[in-house]
Amino acid sequence: MTEVFNFKRSLGIAYLWNMTGKFVVRGLGVISTLIIVRMLDPTDFGLVAIAMLVIGFGNVLTQIGVYRYLILKPEICDNDLNAAWTINIILRSMVVLGLMILAPYIAQLWGDQNITSVIRLLAIVQIISMFENVGMIYFEKNVSFKQTAKLGMVAKIGSFIVTVGAAVVLKNYMALVLGAITNALFRTVFSYYISDYRPGFSLKIDSDMFSVSSHIFLRNIIGYTRSQMDILLIGQFFGSAAAGKFNIAKTFAIMPQTELISPAMKPFFSASSKQSSDYGLVEKKFFQMLFISLSLAFPCIVGLNALAEPFTLVVLGEKWLDVIPFIGILGFIMLPFITQPLLFNLYDFKGRSKYGVLNDIFGLVAILSVFALIKPAGLMEFTELRIFVALLSFLFMTLLASMLINLSWLSLLYVIVVILIPTSIMAVSMFFVMPLLDNLSPLMLLALTAGIGGSIYAIVFWLLASVFKRFERNFIYSLYPAIVYKYTI
Repeated sequence: MTEVFNFKRSLGIAYLWNMTGKFVVRGLGVISTLIIVRMLDPTDFGLVAIAMLVIGFGNVLTQIGVYRYLILKPEICDNDLNAAWTINIILRSMVVLGLMILAPYIAQLWGDQNITSVIRLLAIVQIISMFENVGMIYFEKNVSFKQTAKLGMVAKIGSFIVTVGAAVVLKNYMALVLGAITNALFRTVFSYYISDYRPGFSLKIDSDMFSVSSHIFLRNIIGYTRSQMDILLIGQFFGSAAAGKFNIAKTFAIMPQTELISPAMKPFFSASSKQSSDYGLVEKKFFQMLFISLSLAFPCIVGLNALAEPFTLVVLGEKWLDVIPFIGILGFIMLPFITQPLLFNLYDFKGRSKYGVLNDIFGLVAILSVFALIKPAGLMEFTELRIFVALLSFLFMTLLASMLINLSWLSLLYVIVVILIPTSIMAVSMFFVMPLLDNLSPLMLLALTAGIGGSIYAIVFWLLASVFKRFERNFIYSLYPAIVYKYTI
Protein backbone atom coordinates (compact mmCIF):
# COMPACT_ATOMS: atom_id res chain seq x y z
CA MET A 1 0.00 0.00 0.00
CA THR A 2 1.30 3.44 -0.92
CA GLU A 3 2.10 5.54 2.08
CA VAL A 4 0.00 8.69 2.23
CA PHE A 5 2.08 11.84 2.59
CA ASN A 6 1.21 13.66 5.81
CA PHE A 7 1.65 17.36 5.00
CA LYS A 8 1.20 18.73 8.52
CA ARG A 9 3.43 16.16 10.20
CA SER A 10 6.22 16.41 7.63
CA LEU A 11 6.12 20.19 7.56
CA GLY A 12 6.03 20.33 11.37
CA ILE A 13 9.02 18.02 11.82
CA ALA A 14 10.95 19.72 9.03
CA TYR A 15 10.23 23.14 10.49
CA LEU A 16 11.27 21.97 13.96
CA TRP A 17 14.62 20.74 12.71
CA ASN A 18 15.15 23.68 10.42
CA MET A 19 14.17 26.02 13.24
CA THR A 20 16.56 24.29 15.63
CA GLY A 21 19.37 24.59 13.11
CA LYS A 22 18.50 28.20 12.41
CA PHE A 23 18.26 28.96 16.13
CA VAL A 24 21.77 27.65 16.75
CA VAL A 25 23.24 29.11 13.58
CA ARG A 26 21.66 32.52 13.85
CA GLY A 27 21.93 32.55 17.62
CA LEU A 28 25.69 32.17 17.32
CA GLY A 29 25.61 34.69 14.48
CA VAL A 30 23.82 37.24 16.63
CA ILE A 31 26.19 36.64 19.54
CA SER A 32 29.23 37.02 17.30
CA THR A 33 27.74 40.16 15.74
CA LEU A 34 27.06 41.63 19.18
CA ILE A 35 30.67 40.94 20.13
CA ILE A 36 32.41 42.18 16.99
CA VAL A 37 30.08 45.15 16.50
CA ARG A 38 31.85 46.70 19.50
CA MET A 39 35.32 45.86 18.14
CA LEU A 40 34.98 46.83 14.50
CA ASP A 41 34.04 50.13 12.91
CA PRO A 42 31.04 50.67 10.61
CA THR A 43 33.56 51.01 7.76
CA ASP A 44 34.72 47.42 8.31
CA PHE A 45 31.15 46.15 8.05
CA GLY A 46 30.60 48.36 5.01
CA LEU A 47 33.65 46.97 3.19
CA VAL A 48 32.57 43.39 3.73
CA ALA A 49 28.94 44.20 2.85
CA ILE A 50 30.00 45.72 -0.48
CA ALA A 51 32.36 42.83 -1.24
CA MET A 52 29.67 40.29 -0.29
CA LEU A 53 27.31 42.09 -2.65
CA VAL A 54 29.72 41.41 -5.52
CA ILE A 55 30.42 37.83 -4.41
CA GLY A 56 26.72 37.22 -3.97
CA PHE A 57 25.97 38.38 -7.48
CA GLY A 58 28.60 35.98 -8.76
CA ASN A 59 26.98 33.24 -6.72
CA VAL A 60 23.57 34.04 -8.22
CA LEU A 61 25.06 33.59 -11.69
CA THR A 62 25.78 29.99 -10.71
CA GLN A 63 22.30 29.38 -9.30
CA ILE A 64 20.53 28.51 -12.55
CA GLY A 65 17.82 26.61 -10.69
CA VAL A 66 19.00 23.02 -11.21
CA TYR A 67 18.64 22.20 -7.51
CA ARG A 68 15.09 23.55 -7.50
CA TYR A 69 14.45 21.41 -10.58
CA LEU A 70 15.61 18.36 -8.63
CA ILE A 71 13.20 19.21 -5.82
CA LEU A 72 10.28 19.51 -8.23
CA LYS A 73 11.13 16.39 -10.26
CA PRO A 74 9.15 13.41 -8.90
CA GLU A 75 12.03 10.94 -9.25
CA ILE A 76 15.75 11.67 -9.59
CA CYS A 77 18.65 9.40 -10.44
CA ASP A 78 22.42 9.51 -9.85
CA ASN A 79 23.01 11.11 -13.23
CA ASP A 80 20.68 14.00 -12.33
CA LEU A 81 22.70 14.66 -9.18
CA ASN A 82 26.06 14.31 -10.93
CA ALA A 83 25.01 16.62 -13.76
CA ALA A 84 23.83 19.24 -11.27
CA TRP A 85 27.10 18.94 -9.30
CA THR A 86 29.19 19.25 -12.47
CA ILE A 87 27.28 22.29 -13.72
CA ASN A 88 27.76 23.93 -10.32
CA ILE A 89 31.55 23.39 -10.40
CA ILE A 90 31.91 24.69 -13.95
CA LEU A 91 29.86 27.82 -13.32
CA ARG A 92 31.50 28.64 -9.99
CA SER A 93 34.97 28.22 -11.52
CA MET A 94 34.10 30.73 -14.22
CA VAL A 95 32.73 33.16 -11.64
CA VAL A 96 35.83 32.88 -9.42
CA LEU A 97 38.11 33.58 -12.39
CA GLY A 98 36.03 36.60 -13.32
CA LEU A 99 36.08 37.95 -9.74
CA MET A 100 39.85 37.63 -9.49
CA ILE A 101 40.36 39.56 -12.72
CA LEU A 102 37.69 42.21 -12.26
CA ALA A 103 38.17 42.91 -8.52
CA PRO A 104 40.36 46.06 -8.97
CA TYR A 105 37.96 47.56 -11.49
CA ILE A 106 34.96 46.81 -9.28
CA ALA A 107 36.71 48.47 -6.33
CA GLN A 108 37.16 51.65 -8.39
CA LEU A 109 33.37 52.05 -8.53
CA TRP A 110 33.39 52.71 -4.79
CA GLY A 111 36.78 54.44 -4.73
CA ASP A 112 38.25 52.06 -2.15
CA GLN A 113 40.98 49.62 -3.19
CA ASN A 114 40.56 47.67 0.07
CA ILE A 115 37.53 46.15 -1.61
CA THR A 116 39.85 44.41 -4.10
CA SER A 117 41.53 42.24 -1.47
CA VAL A 118 38.23 41.52 0.29
CA ILE A 119 36.60 40.33 -2.95
CA ARG A 120 39.56 38.08 -3.80
CA LEU A 121 39.66 36.60 -0.33
CA LEU A 122 35.93 35.94 -0.29
CA ALA A 123 36.22 34.27 -3.70
CA ILE A 124 37.86 31.43 -1.77
CA VAL A 125 34.40 30.75 -0.34
CA GLN A 126 33.17 30.03 -3.86
CA ILE A 127 36.09 27.68 -4.55
CA ILE A 128 35.38 25.65 -1.42
CA SER A 129 31.58 25.67 -1.76
CA MET A 130 31.57 24.36 -5.32
CA PHE A 131 32.52 20.91 -4.03
CA GLU A 132 29.76 20.60 -1.40
CA ASN A 133 28.02 17.22 -1.61
CA VAL A 134 25.02 17.40 -3.92
CA GLY A 135 23.62 14.33 -2.17
CA MET A 136 22.32 16.65 0.56
CA ILE A 137 19.45 17.42 -1.84
CA TYR A 138 17.93 14.03 -1.00
CA PHE A 139 17.18 15.16 2.54
CA GLU A 140 15.49 18.37 1.41
CA LYS A 141 13.52 16.55 -1.27
CA ASN A 142 12.20 14.11 1.32
CA VAL A 143 11.34 16.96 3.70
CA SER A 144 13.98 15.70 6.14
CA PHE A 145 15.88 18.70 7.49
CA LYS A 146 17.57 17.00 10.42
CA GLN A 147 20.77 16.43 8.45
CA THR A 148 20.89 19.88 6.87
CA ALA A 149 20.29 21.44 10.28
CA LYS A 150 23.23 19.49 11.71
CA LEU A 151 25.44 20.60 8.83
CA GLY A 152 24.54 24.24 9.36
CA MET A 153 25.17 24.03 13.10
CA VAL A 154 28.58 22.40 12.73
CA ALA A 155 29.67 24.97 10.15
CA LYS A 156 28.45 27.88 12.28
CA ILE A 157 30.19 26.69 15.42
CA GLY A 158 33.48 26.56 13.51
CA SER A 159 33.02 29.98 11.92
CA PHE A 160 31.87 31.49 15.24
CA ILE A 161 35.09 30.49 16.97
CA VAL A 162 37.23 31.81 14.11
CA THR A 163 35.28 35.07 13.66
CA VAL A 164 35.29 36.06 17.32
CA GLY A 165 38.88 34.97 17.82
CA ALA A 166 40.06 36.92 14.78
CA ALA A 167 38.09 40.00 15.87
CA VAL A 168 39.80 39.95 19.27
CA VAL A 169 43.24 39.60 17.71
CA LEU A 170 43.01 41.54 14.43
CA LYS A 171 40.23 44.06 15.17
CA ASN A 172 39.46 44.62 11.47
CA TYR A 173 37.36 43.29 8.60
CA MET A 174 39.56 40.19 8.21
CA ALA A 175 37.63 38.64 11.11
CA LEU A 176 34.48 38.59 8.97
CA VAL A 177 36.37 37.25 5.94
CA LEU A 178 38.03 34.41 7.86
CA GLY A 179 34.69 33.48 9.41
CA ALA A 180 33.05 33.17 5.98
CA ILE A 181 35.87 30.98 4.66
CA THR A 182 35.71 28.72 7.72
CA ASN A 183 31.96 28.32 7.35
CA ALA A 184 32.31 27.21 3.72
CA LEU A 185 35.11 24.78 4.59
CA PHE A 186 33.14 23.11 7.39
CA ARG A 187 29.99 22.85 5.25
CA THR A 188 31.82 21.18 2.38
CA VAL A 189 33.83 18.74 4.46
CA PHE A 190 30.97 17.65 6.73
CA SER A 191 28.49 17.34 3.84
CA TYR A 192 30.42 14.19 2.83
CA TYR A 193 30.26 12.90 6.38
CA ILE A 194 26.48 13.41 6.65
CA SER A 195 25.52 12.16 3.18
CA ASP A 196 26.74 8.78 1.88
CA TYR A 197 26.29 9.87 -1.72
CA ARG A 198 29.53 10.40 -3.66
CA PRO A 199 29.08 12.68 -6.69
CA GLY A 200 31.02 12.36 -9.91
CA PHE A 201 31.45 14.44 -13.05
CA SER A 202 28.76 14.05 -15.69
CA LEU A 203 27.73 16.11 -18.71
CA LYS A 204 24.70 13.95 -19.53
CA ILE A 205 22.25 16.73 -18.81
CA ASP A 206 18.48 16.37 -19.01
CA SER A 207 17.20 19.07 -21.37
CA ASP A 208 14.19 19.63 -19.09
CA MET A 209 16.61 20.76 -16.40
CA PHE A 210 17.33 23.94 -18.34
CA SER A 211 13.80 24.48 -19.59
CA VAL A 212 12.64 24.78 -15.97
CA SER A 213 15.78 26.44 -14.68
CA SER A 214 16.06 29.28 -17.21
CA HIS A 215 13.08 31.18 -15.77
CA ILE A 216 14.29 30.64 -12.21
CA PHE A 217 17.81 31.75 -13.23
CA LEU A 218 16.54 35.04 -14.63
CA ARG A 219 14.33 35.51 -11.57
CA ASN A 220 17.31 34.93 -9.25
CA ILE A 221 19.54 37.45 -11.04
CA ILE A 222 16.97 40.24 -11.07
CA GLY A 223 15.82 39.37 -7.55
CA TYR A 224 19.33 39.51 -6.12
CA THR A 225 20.11 42.77 -7.91
CA ARG A 226 16.94 44.27 -6.49
CA SER A 227 17.64 43.02 -2.96
CA GLN A 228 21.20 44.37 -2.95
CA MET A 229 20.51 47.69 -4.65
CA ASP A 230 20.32 49.36 -1.22
CA ILE A 231 23.94 48.59 -0.34
CA LEU A 232 25.10 49.36 -3.88
CA LEU A 233 23.54 52.84 -3.88
CA ILE A 234 24.45 53.70 -0.28
CA GLY A 235 28.05 52.56 -0.72
CA GLN A 236 28.34 54.48 -3.97
CA PHE A 237 26.89 57.79 -2.78
CA PHE A 238 27.31 57.81 1.01
CA GLY A 239 30.46 55.70 1.56
CA SER A 240 31.45 52.42 3.23
CA ALA A 241 30.65 53.61 6.76
CA ALA A 242 27.06 54.47 5.77
CA ALA A 243 26.74 51.10 4.03
CA GLY A 244 27.89 49.39 7.22
CA LYS A 245 25.38 51.27 9.37
CA PHE A 246 22.50 50.52 7.02
CA ASN A 247 23.49 46.86 6.73
CA ILE A 248 23.64 46.30 10.49
CA ALA A 249 20.37 48.18 11.05
CA LYS A 250 18.66 46.14 8.34
CA THR A 251 20.08 42.89 9.75
CA PHE A 252 18.41 43.48 13.11
CA ALA A 253 15.24 45.08 11.72
CA ILE A 254 14.34 42.07 9.55
CA MET A 255 15.55 39.47 12.04
CA PRO A 256 12.02 38.12 12.65
CA GLN A 257 11.94 37.15 8.99
CA THR A 258 15.45 35.70 8.80
CA GLU A 259 15.35 33.90 12.16
CA LEU A 260 11.73 32.82 12.61
CA ILE A 261 10.00 32.87 9.23
CA SER A 262 12.68 31.85 6.71
CA PRO A 263 13.37 28.51 8.48
CA ALA A 264 9.87 27.44 7.48
CA MET A 265 10.16 28.45 3.82
CA LYS A 266 12.26 25.52 2.58
CA PRO A 267 10.25 22.89 4.48
CA PHE A 268 7.05 24.57 3.28
CA PHE A 269 8.16 24.41 -0.36
CA SER A 270 9.37 20.82 -0.07
CA ALA A 271 6.19 19.67 1.70
CA SER A 272 3.96 21.62 -0.70
CA SER A 273 5.64 19.96 -3.68
CA LYS A 274 4.10 16.69 -2.45
CA GLN A 275 0.67 18.32 -2.82
CA SER A 276 1.30 19.97 -6.20
CA SER A 277 -1.59 18.09 -7.81
CA ASP A 278 -4.06 19.80 -5.44
CA TYR A 279 -3.60 23.52 -6.10
CA GLY A 280 -6.55 24.42 -3.89
CA LEU A 281 -4.79 22.90 -0.90
CA VAL A 282 -1.50 24.61 -1.82
CA GLU A 283 -3.27 27.98 -2.03
CA LYS A 284 -4.92 27.36 1.35
CA LYS A 285 -1.50 26.63 2.85
CA PHE A 286 -0.20 29.82 1.21
CA PHE A 287 -2.67 32.00 3.10
CA GLN A 288 -2.07 30.16 6.36
CA MET A 289 1.70 30.50 6.01
CA LEU A 290 1.35 34.18 5.13
CA PHE A 291 -0.88 34.73 8.15
CA ILE A 292 1.54 33.01 10.53
CA SER A 293 4.51 34.88 9.08
CA LEU A 294 2.91 38.32 9.28
CA SER A 295 1.61 37.52 12.77
CA LEU A 296 5.24 37.26 13.83
CA ALA A 297 6.51 40.22 11.79
CA PHE A 298 3.92 42.93 12.56
CA PRO A 299 4.36 43.09 16.35
CA CYS A 300 8.14 43.09 15.92
CA ILE A 301 7.92 46.05 13.52
CA VAL A 302 5.77 48.00 15.98
CA GLY A 303 7.98 47.07 18.91
CA LEU A 304 11.24 48.08 17.24
CA ASN A 305 9.74 51.39 16.11
CA ALA A 306 8.73 52.20 19.67
CA LEU A 307 11.95 50.94 21.26
CA ALA A 308 14.54 51.97 18.65
CA GLU A 309 16.63 54.06 21.07
CA PRO A 310 16.90 51.63 24.03
CA PHE A 311 17.34 48.73 21.59
CA THR A 312 20.28 50.43 19.87
CA LEU A 313 21.92 51.44 23.16
CA VAL A 314 21.59 47.99 24.71
CA VAL A 315 22.17 45.73 21.71
CA LEU A 316 24.50 47.67 19.40
CA GLY A 317 26.22 50.21 21.63
CA GLU A 318 26.91 53.94 21.43
CA LYS A 319 29.02 53.56 18.28
CA TRP A 320 25.80 52.90 16.36
CA LEU A 321 23.59 55.74 17.63
CA ASP A 322 23.23 57.07 14.08
CA VAL A 323 20.92 54.16 13.18
CA ILE A 324 18.27 55.07 15.79
CA PRO A 325 16.17 57.26 13.45
CA PHE A 326 15.72 54.54 10.81
CA ILE A 327 16.28 51.09 12.35
CA GLY A 328 12.64 50.83 13.40
CA ILE A 329 10.96 51.65 10.09
CA LEU A 330 13.31 49.29 8.21
CA GLY A 331 11.19 46.45 9.51
CA PHE A 332 8.48 47.28 6.96
CA ILE A 333 10.78 45.83 4.28
CA MET A 334 9.74 42.42 5.61
CA LEU A 335 6.28 42.75 4.06
CA PRO A 336 7.37 42.05 0.45
CA PHE A 337 10.29 39.88 1.62
CA ILE A 338 7.84 37.48 3.29
CA THR A 339 5.16 37.55 0.62
CA GLN A 340 7.29 37.15 -2.49
CA PRO A 341 8.79 33.66 -1.90
CA LEU A 342 5.36 32.34 -0.97
CA LEU A 343 3.93 33.74 -4.21
CA PHE A 344 6.82 32.20 -6.13
CA ASN A 345 5.67 28.80 -4.87
CA LEU A 346 2.20 29.42 -6.28
CA TYR A 347 3.67 30.51 -9.63
CA ASP A 348 5.86 27.39 -9.74
CA PHE A 349 2.97 25.06 -8.96
CA LYS A 350 0.86 26.77 -11.62
CA GLY A 351 3.68 26.33 -14.16
CA ARG A 352 4.11 30.11 -14.43
CA SER A 353 7.56 30.56 -12.92
CA LYS A 354 8.55 33.03 -15.63
CA TYR A 355 5.99 35.59 -14.43
CA GLY A 356 7.44 35.77 -10.93
CA VAL A 357 10.37 37.78 -12.24
CA LEU A 358 8.02 40.70 -12.92
CA ASN A 359 7.88 41.37 -9.17
CA ASP A 360 11.62 41.94 -8.98
CA ILE A 361 11.71 43.96 -12.20
CA PHE A 362 9.11 46.29 -10.74
CA GLY A 363 11.01 46.56 -7.43
CA LEU A 364 14.32 47.24 -9.16
CA VAL A 365 12.88 49.87 -11.50
CA ALA A 366 11.01 51.50 -8.59
CA ILE A 367 14.13 51.79 -6.42
CA LEU A 368 16.23 53.29 -9.21
CA SER A 369 13.47 55.63 -10.36
CA VAL A 370 12.69 56.97 -6.90
CA PHE A 371 16.40 57.41 -6.10
CA ALA A 372 17.02 59.24 -9.40
CA LEU A 373 14.01 61.53 -9.03
CA ILE A 374 14.32 62.47 -5.37
CA LYS A 375 18.08 62.01 -4.70
CA PRO A 376 18.03 61.45 -0.91
CA ALA A 377 20.46 63.57 1.08
CA GLY A 378 21.17 61.01 3.80
CA LEU A 379 20.43 57.57 5.23
CA MET A 380 17.17 58.59 6.89
CA GLU A 381 15.68 59.99 3.70
CA PHE A 382 16.96 56.99 1.74
CA THR A 383 15.31 54.60 4.23
CA GLU A 384 11.97 56.42 4.00
CA LEU A 385 12.06 56.11 0.21
CA ARG A 386 13.05 52.46 0.51
CA ILE A 387 10.02 51.72 2.69
CA PHE A 388 7.78 53.51 0.20
CA VAL A 389 9.14 51.29 -2.56
CA ALA A 390 8.66 48.17 -0.40
CA LEU A 391 4.98 48.98 0.12
CA LEU A 392 4.52 49.69 -3.59
CA SER A 393 6.20 46.36 -4.39
CA PHE A 394 3.84 44.51 -2.05
CA LEU A 395 0.81 46.06 -3.74
CA PHE A 396 2.18 45.29 -7.20
CA MET A 397 3.04 41.64 -6.48
CA THR A 398 -0.37 40.93 -4.97
CA LEU A 399 -2.15 42.70 -7.85
CA LEU A 400 -0.10 40.72 -10.37
CA ALA A 401 -0.89 37.45 -8.58
CA SER A 402 -4.60 38.27 -8.61
CA MET A 403 -4.42 38.77 -12.38
CA LEU A 404 -2.24 35.76 -13.29
CA ILE A 405 -3.19 33.07 -10.76
CA ASN A 406 -6.48 34.46 -9.42
CA LEU A 407 -5.17 35.21 -5.94
CA SER A 408 -8.06 36.48 -3.83
CA TRP A 409 -7.67 40.11 -2.73
CA LEU A 410 -10.49 39.63 -0.24
CA SER A 411 -8.68 36.71 1.42
CA LEU A 412 -5.49 38.76 1.54
CA LEU A 413 -7.39 41.63 3.14
CA TYR A 414 -8.79 39.27 5.78
CA VAL A 415 -5.25 38.11 6.60
CA ILE A 416 -3.96 41.65 7.12
CA VAL A 417 -6.98 42.97 9.03
CA VAL A 418 -7.03 40.08 11.50
CA ILE A 419 -3.34 40.67 12.26
CA LEU A 420 -3.74 44.44 12.54
CA ILE A 421 -6.27 44.11 15.38
CA PRO A 422 -3.85 42.73 18.04
CA THR A 423 -0.99 44.77 16.54
CA SER A 424 -2.91 48.06 16.91
CA ILE A 425 -3.91 47.27 20.49
CA MET A 426 -0.28 46.43 21.27
CA ALA A 427 0.89 49.75 19.74
CA VAL A 428 -1.59 51.79 21.77
CA SER A 429 -0.65 50.03 25.00
CA MET A 430 3.06 50.65 24.42
CA PHE A 431 2.31 54.31 23.67
CA PHE A 432 0.77 54.73 27.14
CA VAL A 433 3.21 52.48 29.01
CA MET A 434 6.52 53.92 27.80
CA PRO A 435 6.15 57.39 29.45
CA LEU A 436 5.54 55.67 32.79
CA LEU A 437 8.85 53.79 32.49
CA ASP A 438 10.88 56.67 31.10
CA ASN A 439 13.12 56.96 34.18
CA LEU A 440 14.37 53.38 33.93
CA SER A 441 17.66 52.32 32.41
CA PRO A 442 17.64 51.49 28.68
CA LEU A 443 17.89 47.78 29.48
CA MET A 444 14.95 47.79 31.89
CA LEU A 445 12.89 50.02 29.58
CA LEU A 446 13.54 47.65 26.68
CA ALA A 447 12.76 44.50 28.66
CA LEU A 448 9.63 45.71 30.43
CA THR A 449 8.02 47.52 27.50
CA ALA A 450 8.73 44.66 25.09
CA GLY A 451 7.37 42.18 27.63
CA ILE A 452 4.18 44.15 28.24
CA GLY A 453 3.58 44.82 24.54
CA GLY A 454 4.26 41.22 23.58
CA SER A 455 1.98 39.89 26.29
CA ILE A 456 -0.90 42.13 25.24
CA TYR A 457 -0.44 41.10 21.61
CA ALA A 458 -0.45 37.39 22.54
CA ILE A 459 -3.59 37.75 24.68
CA VAL A 460 -5.56 39.57 21.97
CA PHE A 461 -4.34 37.10 19.33
CA TRP A 462 -5.52 34.22 21.55
CA LEU A 463 -8.91 35.84 22.17
CA LEU A 464 -9.46 36.31 18.44
CA ALA A 465 -8.60 32.66 17.83
CA SER A 466 -11.14 31.71 20.49
CA VAL A 467 -13.80 33.69 18.63
CA PHE A 468 -13.04 32.31 15.18
CA LYS A 469 -12.88 28.78 16.57
CA ARG A 470 -16.68 28.84 16.59
CA PHE A 471 -16.87 29.36 12.81
CA GLU A 472 -15.15 26.32 11.35
CA ARG A 473 -16.31 26.95 7.80
CA ASN A 474 -15.12 30.54 7.82
CA PHE A 475 -11.97 31.42 5.84
CA ILE A 476 -10.39 33.10 8.88
CA TYR A 477 -10.78 29.88 10.88
CA SER A 478 -8.45 28.13 8.39
CA LEU A 479 -5.69 30.71 8.95
CA TYR A 480 -4.89 29.66 12.50
CA PRO A 481 -2.80 26.49 12.93
CA ALA A 482 -4.62 23.62 14.62
CA ILE A 483 -2.28 23.79 17.61
CA VAL A 484 -3.59 27.28 18.44
CA TYR A 485 -7.16 26.02 18.81
CA LYS A 486 -6.05 23.38 21.32
CA TYR A 487 -5.39 26.12 23.86
CA THR A 488 -8.33 28.42 23.18
CA ILE A 489 -11.52 28.73 25.16
